[in-house]
Amino acid sequence: MVKICIDAGHVEGYKTYNIKPEKYEGTQMYYLSLYEKEELEKYKDVEVVLTRERPGDNPSLWNRGKMAKDFDLFISNHSNANSSEAVNGVLCYMDCTETDGTLADSLGEIAAEYLKCSYEGKRYWIETYKNGVLTERGAVYKTPQKGKTNWLTVLQSAKNYGCKMAFLMEQGYHTNKEAAALLGDNDFLKKLAAAKVKVIAKYYGLEPKASEDVEKYKKYVVQKGDTLTKIALKFGTTWEVLAKINNIENPNLIYVGQIILVPDSEGLEEEILQVGDEVIVNGNIYSNANGGNTVIKNNEKMYVTEILESGKYKYPISVAKTKDGIRQGWADKNTIKKV
Repeated sequence: MVKICIDAGHVEGYKTYNIKPEKYEGTQMYYLSLYEKEELEKYKDVEVVLTRERPGDNPSLWNRGKMAKDFDLFISNHSNANSSEAVNGVLCYMDCTETDGTLADSLGEIAAEYLKCSYEGKRYWIETYKNGVLTERGAVYKTPQKGKTNWLTVLQSAKNYGCKMAFLMEQGYHTNKEAAALLGDNDFLKKLAAAKVKVIAKYYGLEPKASEDVEKYKKYVVQKGDTLTKIALKFGTTWEVLAKINNIENPNLIYVGQIILVPDSEGLEEEILQVGDEVIVNGNIYSNANGGNTVIKNNEKMYVTEILESGKYKYPISVAKTKDGIRQGWADKNTIKKV
């Protein structure tokens, strides 16, 4: 089992990218890390942990490294900054004792290829003490500095807790408009994540899961208000099954935009709803018929009263408590399951 810890640097909303509309390093690196986790989980015998389970999480630097206790690999995802908009490039900061930089170089080169910039190589950012007194603060070298201490706390923590390999990637400069535009595009981040994971899989000799293992699941994108239990009810399974399939340790920690694999069977084919159908509603009902309030329905039986155009309305299904009753409100079709 290969154990990998991915750290999305900083926190949601940290450091504005040089583009409009605004995007942020802390937010985009969270999504890059999430996509890398999803790609890695397509392989056998790999365990992946994120230091930030949700965009707003902000564990201390020391605790981030601690999450990689006895792991094989710790990667901290960042993008760089410079006072000059013209500067761009990819850089890998290694643990100061690391002598094998093969993986870091391979990842740096593939990231540079996708970001259309140069790979600047490996760096070792250290601090030196003599007789307990700090003598060298934040010095950067191009070669390993054994016996020194990492200036970057996350790397020092990961190594202190027994992680075999640790490095921090500066993937492009978000002060560079071309790089910022790419890093601010989540579709680009998905492609970058897939390319990086192929490099990691090759390095560790990971084998992809059998096609039949992948094909028996379908993907569901977590929506606002979802819980694992709600999703399970929607797809005719249990939260325990979903937690096992998706390697979710804490079933109370899922987040909007997360991809959840659900069992794919004949009973899960997309249902064609018609007016008068009895349905189970698990989600929000939006309507001024509720006195202007949004109400939440949990496993409640209702009836379809109208099928609205999805392009015209955000919530295209109208429902009511009784078959011939007055419309109670609108619901997202993803929150409705035919009885």
